[in-house]
Amino acid sequence: MLNVVKPLLVQGMLTGNYEPYYEALYNEVSELFNDVLLDENGEPRNGSGITQARKDEMASALNRDSKAKAGDYQLFDYHFWYDWRLDPLYSADLLNDYIEQVKQITGCEKVAIVCRCVGSNVVFAYISKYGTDSIYGLGMCGVIGLYGSEPMSESISGKFAVNLPAINRLLADLQAIGYIKMDPFVDSTLELLQASGAADAVLLTAKATIYRHIVQGATSALARSTFFSCPMYWACVNSDDYDDAMLYVFGPEGSEKREQYAGLIEKIEAYNAQVRQRLPEILDEIKENVDHICVVSKYGYQLSPVCESADMVSDQIASVRSSSFGATTSLVYDTLEDSYIAGRVAEGFYKYISPDLQIDASTCWFRDQTWFAKGASHSHWTAAENALVYTVATAAEPLTADDLEVSRFFVEDNDTDAWENMTAENCNTYNWEATPEAQAPTGFFARVKAFFRILKVWLQQLTELLRNR
Repeated sequence: MLNVVKPLLVQGMLTGNYEPYYEALYNEVSELFNDVLLDENGEPRNGSGITQARKDEMASALNRDSKAKAGDYQLFDYHFWYDWRLDPLYSADLLNDYIEQVKQITGCEKVAIVCRCVGSNVVFAYISKYGTDSIYGLGMCGVIGLYGSEPMSESISGKFAVNLPAINRLLADLQAIGYIKMDPFVDSTLELLQASGAADAVLLTAKATIYRHIVQGATSALARSTFFSCPMYWACVNSDDYDDAMLYVFGPEGSEKREQYAGLIEKIEAYNAQVRQRLPEILDEIKENVDHICVVSKYGYQLSPVCESADMVSDQIASVRSSSFGATTSLVYDTLEDSYIAGRVAEGFYKYISPDLQIDASTCWFRDQTWFAKGASHSHWTAAENALVYTVATAAEPLTADDLEVSRFFVEDNDTDAWENMTAENCNTYNWEATPEAQAPTGFFARVKAFFRILKVWLQQLTELLRNR
């Protein structure tokens, strides 16, 4: 921390020369991520890659006896492992080789593919290069879909934002799913900072002073020293943010960083041209040629509070708009407007409106083959989701959301993995009060009332803390 803060304060803020700070930030952070970072060409360093155990698992699957018939194959009989950091177009070639071997061994003419998260980027790259002739069914769960991942995309394209209500909501979510344990005093302190306006004042001051001077250089240093040496992470940047992200991370055309990272940029640009810009065309090809399609979009959380879109309905990593390929949604603490819902109902799309009134699935690319799992975070993959994507992708006949016991909208329990079809009674699964007033009261008297309510709780927690000490 000292190595980073010193050049920021001494050379940056005093003299206006922030270059030593950017260099120190890059050096210190890249040391922490040394085992993950790729080189300047987007290639592995130090022999890193998928483990030998993963390679042995794939080889073992390809060497065992084939099953008697196609219906005997299970979800993970053939599991394609890949290095999640690398160029999806490179991984697509490996996937094609693997699929051809599976077809040869099993005698099947086609395969069903199930993918999660960034696995979708590999699948889209595969279809872009090899088409859909070998695909019988396609199941996609919690994917980084049509608009990428907003936290990854916006945080490196000038849309980085710190939102205290969003941070409070995130902490409540993480505590509820068992990732952290919040001290009540810390919790009430954060709420007090929010209600008093102190946090907003600090953030506004920082944004008006130092932030606007360092945002681009700091973004570049942080991106290059963490996951954005990985072409796969660049595949999660959406089209609207792509040009700004390239500028923020690598500088303008002809810059020193553009030359330094020429090999990595070549891979990033290839994916942009062959997959990102062609994604609507790829999705149309899937819709036209693949009969067995299942999309599971997870939600019940907000996005990570590092981007301007933090209050979108999401699974924490990707918005429902993205992972469902185009659903229309409200914000996390709101519902779709009454007039919008009335219009959709009048047009005959009532069954596509979620019982919590937050999602209209009729605007999805695959609207009849898309399911929505509320209460399921991006990092938690449940047996219910696995069963759903596997069942639909391998079924003898094409299935839609009207054909199965599990409804288009269902609720999951993170603790038990149990699911039930969503109703108006069980649809409110948020770990915090889902109203805009609870997060940011409107009106002077409402804000004063909220402040003193939270101040009372804070004083009680402080007294309890001192008593225990």
